[in-house]
Amino acid sequence: MRKVLFTLLSLFLFGSLASAQGPTPGKLDSKYIAANYYKGVVKILLVDSTLEKQKPGSGYVGRGSGFVVSDDGVIFTNRHVVEYCVKGYIDYDYKDANGNTVQGYDTYSSEIANSSSVVKVYNTGYTACIVQVYFGKGEADYKLYAARVLSIGVGSFDGAMVKIMSDLSGNKVYEKFFALPIGNSD
Repeated sequence: MRKVLFTLLSLFLFGSLASAQGPTPGKLDSKYIAANYYKGVVKILLVDSTLEKQKPGSGYVGRGSGFVVSDDGVIFTNRHVVEYCVKGYIDYDYKDANGNTVQGYDTYSSEIANSSSVVKVYNTGYTACIVQVYFGKGEADYKLYAARVLSIGVGSFDGAMVKIMSDLSGNKVYEKFFALPIGNSD
């Protein structure tokens, strides 16, 4: 069931956006799509709250994108976007095949942490999933929400589902979000 849901959602953008032709029949109209569906596309920010508490501004780890699939705040994104929330991350230096010291930043694994090629580990930890939802077209027309990972793909499937849970102060969210319409991928 979960695999079917992921497959349907990953095909969603192609079907729904292809059917969002707007004023020019037979062609995708990117201006029409952007003007009508921007509220359903979100930015996902990854923040290590431990680093952020130690030194404000240092907790930012990465970002990605996603899209709203239900008005209660369920979002489809990629596994690689939220993997640090589930498996953790490691920031380290290692010696490459030529003996040069190289910086690495990866999903945490004991193989990396215990590798003899690792020279120094700077940080390991987990990130919080912060979702930036736009309500207007201006640069500052957004709200930030805390989200949790509901499910994450395995193997070669690079999909994940997250859900908005609260505002950044921990208050439950009751507003409805703009879910993108589900299209027919055929």
